[in-house]
Amino acid sequence: PSPTPAVVPAEPPPAADPVPKTAEVVVAVAPAEEKPAAVEAPPLAPPPAPPALTVGAVVRGTSAAGEPGAAIGVRGAYGLNHRLSVGAAGFVTVWDPRASALSYRNARYLRFYYLGLELGYAVTLPDPLGLRLRGLVGAGGVTHHSYHANDVSAPTQAFVVAEPGLELYWPILDKLTVAAGVGYRWAWGADFAPSLRAVRTANGETTIDGALQGVTLDLSGTFELW
Repeated sequence: PSPTPAVVPAEPPPAADPVPKTAEVVVAVAPAEEKPAAVEAPPLAPPPAPPALTVGAVVRGTSAAGEPGAAIGVRGAYGLNHRLSVGAAGFVTVWDPRASALSYRNARYLRFYYLGLELGYAVTLPDPLGLRLRGLVGAGGVTHHSYHANDVSAPTQAFVVAEPGLELYWPILDKLTVAAGVGYRWAWGADFAPSLRAVRTANGETTIDGALQGVTLDLSGTFELW
């Protein structure tokens, strides 16, 4: 009989290469730095305002010779910036203050008007109210008269006037501003004839110049044209 061949066991297949593990990368994150609290900058001043032209009307309570009176006026101003303005203003009495001793028989009244250059400076800007200084320097005329039918008014005499004042103002609309103010009027130069010069007041006699001096109380409105 033929010999039986020897059975050689098959070699096991080679083991597959192990799957490589993915390398783990650990990134250390540094803690975020705390930023210092922001410091608020002080509010900036408002930018310069463009020039503006304003016109307005004034109702004025005043006094002269120690007696009350009333006047009306108009003013116009050119605003150079937020604070400074230059312009002109004029006033005339509509309720003449009484000057009681220029005639003992009939009550006498002072009638006067004046106009001049007016400067304004806003001390504080409106928030909502503002405070403004005003100053007027000009000239005018004054006469005295009575309402007696046979009485003749004295000739008009010229005088120089200076009038500082202070007002609170409030821009109630985009172009409309209302204000209330107080001031004082000084006057020099009126020179009536000696027989008519003295004005008897509650404090005695004074000159026409002294009689024209007095307090002013204003209510006004101004409108910005452009």
